[in-house]
Amino acid sequence: MNIAYMITAHSQPSHLQHLVFALNNQSTHFYIHIDKKSDMSAFLQYSFPSDVVFLKNRVVIHHAGISLVNAMLQLLQAAYLNEKCQYFQFLSGWDYPIKNNQFIVGYMEKHYPMNFINFYPLVDDADFVDNIKKYHFIDSIQSTPGFFHKPLNALQRLVNFLPFNRSFFPGMVPYRGSCWFCLNRETVGYILEFLKTEKGKAFLEYFKYVACPDEIFFPTLVLNSPYARSCRYFKRDIAQVRIPMKNENKAYLHHIDWDQTRENPALLDMSDYETLRNSKALYARKFHEEKSASLLAAIDQLIGVYLLS
Repeated sequence: MNIAYMITAHSQPSHLQHLVFALNNQSTHFYIHIDKKSDMSAFLQYSFPSDVVFLKNRVVIHHAGISLVNAMLQLLQAAYLNEKCQYFQFLSGWDYPIKNNQFIVGYMEKHYPMNFINFYPLVDDADFVDNIKKYHFIDSIQSTPGFFHKPLNALQRLVNFLPFNRSFFPGMVPYRGSCWFCLNRETVGYILEFLKTEKGKAFLEYFKYVACPDEIFFPTLVLNSPYARSCRYFKRDIAQVRIPMKNENKAYLHHIDWDQTRENPALLDMSDYETLRNSKALYARKFHEEKSASLLAAIDQLIGVYLLS
């Protein structure tokens, strides 16, 4: 079972190295996108396995904009070219495994071809439905000089006060979830082929004006595809449900703490160790290379990561 890890990063280069070496073995392959706003030399001063692929055509990523989707698609395209890869897992540069490689590979072999992606129908009064009902010009605004941001954001809020809603892309039900998903090879192939079609190009164009499109673009494609039934919890949360969920399930392979009294999400520290040790998840986030240092050392001992080499 070969796993492609597709990592988006913009900071913490030493932790990125730590993450890659923790997951590196004969069954893993790495494809990494560094935000174009970040200094690439800060990452390349660290050693990485020789087969790690850093994307050269980097994207300037704006929070909550279509730019992250574009970077993710580049990662999928690069990883899919490797015919060995059967699973495609997205991680960030703030993630870390909480199970060892042997367990992770065995788990994925056992569950193939299940897709691990969070979802819920983004309809009616579901949480965050305005992300698709209103126009959001995030990348366009963020691409302007900083002194334009405040008035342009105010103008967008004014536009969205108007009693006008966008219609969703025709022929599809919108779904929202998380961008930290893991898909089988057949599903990834379907996505990439669909986006080559005229309908697929129009679908991508629609999402230029969606807020946090990475959380909607991919769940919508997968849950409207022939591979929807391969999704974890599809039967429980779609096929057998009468009242649609208001927010996403937890079908992904991550542990993330959204406690409102902590950061958003929480920066994990030693107080989280027992929770992570007992978690059924394979990965967790967010880890800070300084605040989480003691926790990372404890996890390394737990899962058998001893030396970067």
